[in-house]
Amino acid sequence: MRLLRFSVLYMALALSANVASADIEAASALREGDMKKLVFHTEAMEISDAAFIHEDGGEGTLQDYEGKYVLLNFWATWCPPCVKEMPELNELAREFKDQDFIVLAIATGRQGRETPDEFLKSRDLNDIQSYLDPKQKFLTALDIN
Repeated sequence: MRLLRFSVLYMALALSANVASADIEAASALREGDMKKLVFHTEAMEISDAAFIHEDGGEGTLQDYEGKYVLLNFWATWCPPCVKEMPELNELAREFKDQDFIVLAIATGRQGRETPDEFLKSRDLNDIQSYLDPKQKFLTALDIN
């Protein structure tokens, strides 16, 4: 859960255009363990207009969430670490749902037998919004390695 809270802290700081350098220094001092490689930016970054796919086939972009804090999570139904973290992400989404915060789960690549929505529903993970990036165009456009 600590990893998730650091992720939320990072997203909150990264998406805020008025973050003071002292705030970034304070947040940077919190990095430890798996979060040591977390990068903070002193200036707001441009948001990609690349699209991801809704389960109904429609498209969405990060601009659809303007004014909200977004925890962007790339995952796959066949990925054991992804599966393990989903209950905590769902809890985080539930805890902050009334505070302009969203966990946006982007399922990348080809999925297994279950679609992402079926996967989440069968595990009662109803507070995460899941979308698709089957050809990883969205992932590529964000230049995430």
